[in-house]
Amino acid sequence: MSSHTTISEKIRVAIIGCGMIGTEWDRTASANAPALSHARAFSQNARARLVALCDRDGERARSAAHYWQVAHAYTDPRQLFDEQSIDVAVIAASSSARWSVIEPALAAGVKVFVIEKPLATTLEESRRLVTALNAAGAHSVVNYSRNWDPSMRELRDRI
Repeated sequence: MSSHTTISEKIRVAIIGCGMIGTEWDRTASANAPALSHARAFSQNARARLVALCDRDGERARSAAHYWQVAHAYTDPRQLFDEQSIDVAVIAASSSARWSVIEPALAAGVKVFVIEKPLATTLEESRRLVTALNAAGAHSVVNYSRNWDPSMRELRDRI
């Protein structure tokens, strides 16, 4: 949590990338199904508050914000991090956009990152990101779990 957050306050979360894993997979899921998107997972977490969504496609960001009842929708990560105090940044944007999202988040003091796979598109960029995260004292996890995905289960069964 940032220095702005007390133990009793909810953790402020922003999701950058409003595609399937960021916000969309759960739009058609039943209410009692396990969360498949970051938006649903954080929306259901009593200790978290989804503060902002960001996507380069403004209509997608606004639609997701409306669906998930999030007050702020952005197309520019820099503007998001300039205007919102964020504790956890979920990076579900394309791998080629990683630095353009993580750099302003680090500059704004974000200390926890959930990053969708892959971390970056090259080993050099991965090292650059890890160095920057470490230098800022930030924590990160690269998320990749598809054991719930029917196509992955089918692939496993075929193998």
